[in-house]
Amino acid sequence: MLSGRHWHECGYLILYITARPDMQQRMVVSWLAQHNFPHGMVAFMDGLSAEPLRQKTNYLRQLVHEVRNIISHIAVLEV
Repeated sequence: MLSGRHWHECGYLILYITARPDMQQRMVVSWLAQHNFPHGMVAFMDGLSAEPLRQKTNYLRQLVHEVRNIISHIAVLEV
């Protein structure tokens, strides 16, 4: 399996999704850097959740949906 570092070096945008609230941004970004994770965007969730995995899954589904919409609009503009 290829690592995040491989994809970062290939020019891809790395997105870290955490269920932590954005008030912990400094701590999370610092931890990623200290553990040598490649630079990327960090998405935080609103509030606290009793089901963080479900919260992150729903966020990722919404993101995929939005990206597909953007791609379809670009395809229409190119025609």
